Amino acid sequence: MRFVLALLVGVSLLCGCDDESKSVQQAAAPPSATVTPREGIAVAIVVDVSGSMGQSVNDVGGHQSPKIDIAQRAVKQLYERSEKFSKDNAERSLEVSLYAFNDQPSQMIQFAKPAATGANAVIDQLRPNGGTGIGRAILKAKADLDATGLSQKHIVVVTDGENTDGPTPAEVATEMSKNPAKPAVYMVAFDVNADIFQKVKSDGWLVYSASDAKELQQALDVIFGENILLER
Repeated sequence: MRFVLALLVGVSLLCGCDDESKSVQQAAAPPSATVTPREGIAVAIVVDVSGSMGQSVNDVGGHQSPKIDIAQRAVKQLYERSEKFSKDNAERSLEVSLYAFNDQPSQMIQFAKPAATGANAVIDQLRPNGGTGIGRAILKAKADLDATGLSQKHIVVVTDGENTDGPTPAEVATEMSKNPAKPAVYMVAFDVNADIFQKVKSDGWLVYSASDAKELQQALDVIFGENILLER
């Protein structure tokens, strides 16, 4: 009986590895031919909610706050900014989605025209717990981005740690670089050495460092204002 149980566990683990290997390989695939292409901007905001996000760093005003609280406030501001941009540029399509990840990713808000008030209630639900599956979260966001059909695709990742579960960002970046229609990816290393993401730079990902609340907001301002929304 013990032998059978061990064998079943081993087969299960192998199947899981095979599934993830296929997922990484699929990152190089172009969007499905069944998706209707359309002009516009799609942004996936991907937020780390692993256990370490409960630790505190310097907040505005000189006091310390949990990183998850700071990240929540920053994401709310991104939704407000996106909603304003959408209203001021009604002729342009902008859809934003929110993801939270620890060991596994979850799409908290589907791709849609940004609405800050509705988003805030969801953002407030984010709680730190578990490991850090960065690669898995990016793969999930990339697949959903492709399904929108929008021409300009962006993934913004805020994380405070190294990958602990599933494929690494470097593995995902290498596969995604083979896809001419790949999304732009921005990694914000929040209270962690940005050098851990050095390898993804060679595949075109942009990496930003943020040690506290002020620097996190500055990094996101640059990403949204100068790279995604192209505000001048």
